[in-house]
Amino acid sequence: VEERFSNFNQLQFFALLDLKKFSLYANDFSIKLFNSLKQLYGKYFDLPKLRSELSVVYSTEKFQKPNVHDLLIYLKTTNLDENLPQATKLISLILIIPASSGSAERSFSALKRIKNSLRNSQE
Repeated sequence: VEERFSNFNQLQFFALLDLKKFSLYANDFSIKLFNSLKQLYGKYFDLPKLRSELSVVYSTEKFQKPNVHDLLIYLKTTNLDENLPQATKLISLILIIPASSGSAERSFSALKRIKNSLRNSQE
Protein backbone atom coordinates (compact mmCIF):
# COMPACT_ATOMS: atom_id res chain seq x y z
CA VAL A 1 0.00 0.00 0.00
CA GLU A 2 2.80 2.41 0.86
CA GLU A 3 4.44 1.80 -2.50
CA ARG A 4 1.21 2.37 -4.41
CA PHE A 5 0.48 5.70 -2.71
CA SER A 6 4.05 6.95 -2.32
CA ASN A 7 3.67 9.46 -5.17
CA PHE A 8 0.68 11.25 -3.67
CA ASN A 9 3.14 13.59 -1.93
CA GLN A 10 4.02 14.95 -5.35
CA LEU A 11 0.42 15.99 -5.93
CA GLN A 12 0.30 18.54 -3.12
CA PHE A 13 -0.31 21.25 -5.72
CA PHE A 14 -3.89 19.96 -6.07
CA ALA A 15 -4.60 22.00 -2.95
CA LEU A 16 -3.97 25.18 -4.97
CA LEU A 17 -7.53 24.68 -6.22
CA ASP A 18 -9.09 23.71 -2.90
CA LEU A 19 -12.15 25.91 -3.25
CA LYS A 20 -12.71 26.03 0.51
CA LYS A 21 -9.33 27.72 0.97
CA PHE A 22 -9.61 30.43 -1.69
CA SER A 23 -10.21 33.18 0.88
CA LEU A 24 -7.20 31.97 2.89
CA TYR A 25 -5.00 31.86 -0.22
CA ALA A 26 -6.17 35.34 -1.24
CA ASN A 27 -4.47 36.69 1.88
CA ASP A 28 -1.63 34.18 2.20
CA PHE A 29 -0.51 32.56 -1.06
CA SER A 30 0.91 29.06 -0.49
CA ILE A 31 4.46 29.03 -1.83
CA LYS A 32 4.88 25.39 -0.72
CA LEU A 33 1.99 24.22 -2.92
CA PHE A 34 3.12 26.41 -5.80
CA ASN A 35 6.63 24.95 -5.58
CA SER A 36 5.13 21.45 -5.67
CA LEU A 37 3.55 22.33 -9.02
CA LYS A 38 6.73 24.04 -10.19
CA GLN A 39 8.79 20.94 -9.45
CA LEU A 40 6.63 18.56 -11.49
CA TYR A 41 5.01 20.70 -14.17
CA GLY A 42 6.89 24.01 -14.08
CA LYS A 43 8.05 23.77 -17.68
CA TYR A 44 4.43 23.67 -18.89
CA PHE A 45 3.37 26.90 -17.21
CA ASP A 46 4.27 30.56 -17.28
CA LEU A 47 4.71 30.51 -13.50
CA PRO A 48 4.69 34.27 -12.75
CA LYS A 49 1.55 34.63 -14.86
CA LEU A 50 -0.06 31.60 -13.19
CA ARG A 51 0.60 33.04 -9.74
CA SER A 52 -0.95 36.33 -10.79
CA GLU A 53 -3.99 34.58 -12.29
CA LEU A 54 -4.45 32.44 -9.18
CA SER A 55 -4.40 35.58 -7.04
CA VAL A 56 -7.25 36.96 -9.16
CA VAL A 57 -9.17 33.68 -8.89
CA TYR A 58 -8.69 33.52 -5.12
CA SER A 59 -9.82 37.08 -4.50
CA THR A 60 -12.82 37.22 -6.86
CA GLU A 61 -16.13 36.05 -5.45
CA LYS A 62 -17.45 35.01 -8.89
CA PHE A 63 -14.95 32.14 -8.87
CA GLN A 64 -16.35 30.61 -5.67
CA LYS A 65 -17.91 27.49 -7.19
CA PRO A 66 -18.94 24.17 -5.60
CA ASN A 67 -16.15 22.23 -7.34
CA VAL A 68 -13.25 22.59 -9.76
CA HIS A 69 -15.25 21.22 -12.69
CA ASP A 70 -17.89 23.92 -12.23
CA LEU A 71 -15.13 26.52 -12.05
CA LEU A 72 -13.76 25.33 -15.40
CA ILE A 73 -17.23 25.39 -16.96
CA TYR A 74 -17.73 28.93 -15.65
CA LEU A 75 -14.40 30.07 -17.13
CA LYS A 76 -15.25 28.52 -20.50
CA THR A 77 -18.84 29.81 -20.74
CA THR A 78 -17.82 33.36 -19.82
CA ASN A 79 -14.75 33.23 -22.09
CA LEU A 80 -12.58 34.02 -19.08
CA ASP A 81 -10.44 31.03 -20.00
CA GLU A 82 -8.88 33.30 -22.63
CA ASN A 83 -8.00 35.89 -19.97
CA LEU A 84 -6.81 33.31 -17.44
CA PRO A 85 -5.08 30.73 -19.66
CA GLN A 86 -2.58 29.52 -17.06
CA ALA A 87 -5.23 29.03 -14.36
CA THR A 88 -7.42 27.24 -16.91
CA LYS A 89 -4.50 24.97 -17.80
CA LEU A 90 -3.94 24.15 -14.11
CA ILE A 91 -7.63 23.35 -13.60
CA SER A 92 -7.59 21.10 -16.67
CA LEU A 93 -4.45 19.34 -15.46
CA ILE A 94 -5.97 18.64 -12.06
CA LEU A 95 -9.14 17.31 -13.65
CA ILE A 96 -7.35 14.86 -15.95
CA ILE A 97 -4.85 13.37 -13.50
CA PRO A 98 -6.41 10.13 -12.28
CA ALA A 99 -7.04 9.88 -8.56
CA SER A 100 -5.81 6.30 -8.50
CA SER A 101 -4.12 3.78 -10.72
CA GLY A 102 -7.24 1.60 -10.71
CA SER A 103 -8.21 2.38 -14.29
CA ALA A 104 -4.72 1.49 -15.54
CA GLU A 105 -4.76 -1.73 -13.55
CA ARG A 106 -8.18 -2.64 -14.96
CA SER A 107 -6.99 -2.05 -18.51
CA PHE A 108 -3.99 -4.34 -17.95
CA SER A 109 -6.34 -6.94 -16.51
CA ALA A 110 -8.61 -6.64 -19.55
CA LEU A 111 -5.60 -6.94 -21.84
CA LYS A 112 -4.55 -10.12 -20.03
CA ARG A 113 -8.03 -11.62 -20.53
CA ILE A 114 -7.96 -10.74 -24.24
CA LYS A 115 -4.54 -12.34 -24.68
CA ASN A 116 -5.67 -15.49 -22.86
CA SER A 117 -8.77 -15.67 -25.02
CA LEU A 118 -6.70 -15.30 -28.19
CA ARG A 119 -4.26 -17.98 -27.05
CA ASN A 120 -7.10 -20.36 -26.23
CA SER A 121 -8.81 -19.76 -29.57
CA GLN A 122 -5.59 -20.50 -31.49
CA GLU A 123 -5.24 -23.97 -29.97
